[in-house]
Amino acid sequence: MRHPQIHELLAANIRTQRTHAHLSQAQLAELSGVDRKTINRIETARISARMDVLAAIAEALNTTVEELISTD
Repeated sequence: MRHPQIHELLAANIRTQRTHAHLSQAQLAELSGVDRKTINRIETARISARMDVLAAIAEALNTTVEELISTD
């Protein structure tokens, strides 16, 4: 089942965290071990991210998965 609002929220939170860290998508990809195209697709809400991918991205951004999915 697809939940567009959740994907948009996650996309915005990752993009915000990444830009606050002054990282490009390529740099985040390298730090997290997640393919740059996957980062792009997550940030544009075109795909869902598996929990292991979210955990890797969160770790690379020095945050938590909870922060990435937060509505605050």
